[in-house]
This record gives sequence, C-alpha cells and structure tokens, in this order.
Amino acid sequence: MSWQALIVVLAVFVFVCISAGWCGVVGPKVTTDASVDCSSVKSIVADVCRDAKTDQDKAVALFQFARRLMHHYPNRADGVAVHDTLRLLNTYGYSFCSQQAMLTVHLWKTAGLKGKIWTVPGHSTMQVEYDGGLHWFDLLIGGY
Repeated sequence: MSWQALIVVLAVFVFVCISAGWCGVVGPKVTTDASVDCSSVKSIVADVCRDAKTDQDKAVALFQFARRLMHHYPNRADGVAVHDTLRLLNTYGYSFCSQQAMLTVHLWKTAGLKGKIWTVPGHSTMQVEYDGGLHWFDLLIGGY
C-alpha cells in the first residue's frame, strides 16, 4: 500500500472515530459530589436538597443556593430581561430582584414546595409554605 493510500485510510478512520454517531459520546457531563450539577433544575434541587430533612430545610437550602449564585444587578445592556432559570444561573449570575424571586420560586416548586412571588413598586420578594404556615424570604437583603 502506498503512503498516499495509507493517509486516505487514516483520514477516513479519524473522521469515522470523531463522528458522534459512531463513537456514541454526545453531550458528556462531568459532575462531582462536592458541587451542584446545574445542568437541569431537577438536578440542582436534588443536589442542593440532598441533606434536607424537612420542607424548611429544602426552602432555606434552595434560598441560600440562589443567594450565593445570583447577584443584584440591572438587566442586560439591551434591556431584555431573562426569565430562564438555567440561563440566569449558568450564563448571567446577575439580575434584578424580580428575576431572582422567579428563579427561587421555580426551584421551590420543583422541590415540591408552594412558593409565590410578591411584587411591590420597586422590589420583588417571595414566600413559601411549610410547617402549616407562610414564610417570607428576600434575596436582596438575605432575610427569611
């Protein structure tokens, strides 16, 4: 076999090997037990609430997670408000209080809790139900 034919065979082999359909590796995800898997809302809730024993534990853990990852800052320069939980967490990491409240209530609802956003002129906050009562949380000031 000539060296030109060998190069063609090797090129075809490499092309086939890197083809996603042939090798079967599509969308790999690397996770650790020391970090939160932020690839889906369900995986976030599962990781953050791993050690939660009560609904209060879940609510507080998810609140603290959102507070740790999100920072209060105006919307994007083009004025478009992002309302996608994963995009806010994985891409931006900042938003106004209304988007942060929406994100946290989404996490609570995914965890099986009843959450609600409260908006007053100039600010948004939220409440969650557990232990037979309603509990107030505010990401901006960190209170609950």
